[in-house]
Amino acid sequence: MRDLKFRAWDKKKAKMHQGMLAGENKCFEIMGTPMEGGLGGDFVDYELMQFTGFKDTKSVEIFEGDIVNKEDILYQIQMKDGTWELTALPDDQYPGFDFPVAHWCERVAVVGNLHENPELIRKEAA
Repeated sequence: MRDLKFRAWDKKKAKMHQGMLAGENKCFEIMGTPMEGGLGGDFVDYELMQFTGFKDTKSVEIFEGDIVNKEDILYQIQMKDGTWELTALPDDQYPGFDFPVAHWCERVAVVGNLHENPELIRKEAA
């Protein structure tokens, strides 16, 4: 059975929370103590990112919103039409090309994510 894991970007504190579980319009931590403010915050305060079920070349879990390097090209992990895909970042040499994560997960390396490393996206878009 595939692990259903989430992480959440706290928009107010600009902080990533690992091991998140979502339910009943709230975000809860699976391990440790609940997030500040009781049992969690409203969804509007967080952006949830789901674990894809895949790991990269170094066994790092790949989450939605991660930036990965495949053959010196940066891609963002996105859900498209029910499939986890590598989407080439803007102005890349392969704009508009998407690749299924399942076919490439063992050949990519997670180098960051869109929230904690926005410079990776800006650098490619510049």
